[in-house]
Amino acid sequence: MVQTTVKAKYSAFMYLLENVVQPYSWGSTDAIPDLLGRPDTGEPQAELWIGAHPLAPSRVDGVGLDAFLAAHPEAADGKGLPLLLKVLSAAAPLSLQVHPTLEQAQAGFAAENAAGIPLDDPARSYKDANHKPELIVALTPFSALAGFRELDESAAEIAALAGQPLPADDVKAAVLWLLTEPAAREFAAAVVAGAAAHPELPGADTVNYIAGFYPDDPGVVVALLLNRVDMPPGGAIFLDAGTVHAYLQGTGIEVMATSDNVLRAGLTGKHIDVAELARIANFEPDWPQVVDALATTPMFSHSERRDYNVESAGIELVDTRLNGQEKPLHLAKGPALLLALEGEIALTADAGELPGSQATLTLAKGQSAFVPHGEYALASGTGRVFALHESVLS
Repeated sequence: MVQTTVKAKYSAFMYLLENVVQPYSWGSTDAIPDLLGRPDTGEPQAELWIGAHPLAPSRVDGVGLDAFLAAHPEAADGKGLPLLLKVLSAAAPLSLQVHPTLEQAQAGFAAENAAGIPLDDPARSYKDANHKPELIVALTPFSALAGFRELDESAAEIAALAGQPLPADDVKAAVLWLLTEPAAREFAAAVVAGAAAHPELPGADTVNYIAGFYPDDPGVVVALLLNRVDMPPGGAIFLDAGTVHAYLQGTGIEVMATSDNVLRAGLTGKHIDVAELARIANFEPDWPQVVDALATTPMFSHSERRDYNVESAGIELVDTRLNGQEKPLHLAKGPALLLALEGEIALTADAGELPGSQATLTLAKGQSAFVPHGEYALASGTGRVFALHESVLS
């Protein structure tokens, strides 16, 4: 019955989407409601999901985009939508976490299925069989922790705050001690007290901020083992499988593979699987991959376009600002997801030789659209629009 309804609605042009907002406790109360033109209720609004993830799919005329694509595989070239677009707005730290490789996800998902662990069990680590590489592009000043530092640097800062040395001689040993040993809580309390008493010391600002939410969590100390990345609007980093990270605060556009696999190490009330995290995390010191936006020459004047391309993950995210040009700007080839961030964007689908090659759709601020395979979305108007599609280089 659902497929019949979906098939009747397929027109091969563009589709306006209705999206789900996730009210996670760390979310800000105002950024996403402001984008969507909704009142600030005081409740956290953490993530706006745009895509076909089965846990919270966008909807086309009341039908889940996942069901729509199952009924019309040609709309995504028979491959579904491998990427998920989000607006993420954090007013508190997210959990310290890491994501598996594709092979690790497939093996972990199969093992938990074989063990009979229900998909909705809070103690489950693998919710699906997919990996979850992530790109985050800052819309506001954005702070994150990502990738481990050299231990001699971080251990010196920790010892200065705690008044005693960190009892570990490598990064992995330090993380495991902090997450498993009873004495780690007393050590973390000393770090928190030292940061409060000496806010001028290196690392104290990070500890004081996180301790405001998680004062008794040894993850506060794990945070100091990681690189702190403070990005201005437009800054971007890519987090591949194995990279331990946590977003601290700010609003950004996030792109990831369509997955919900998260192994947590702390700063959360959710399930923590230390053994599995230790198995899949990369403990080698490394700075996260900075993604420089490629400023491309626009086809027409009065516009600005920036491309964030991560070839290894098949991600191409295009940020386009339009300033009322008369001619449309080539935006993306489908399958693609589009989000209007500002103003009003007029979209025209140009399907080349496909029957009925023109269709139009106007996106106001906060509205989004799905562009099927074979279509080209042309944009005009005044405003800002993000377009996500698989990188042609992948």
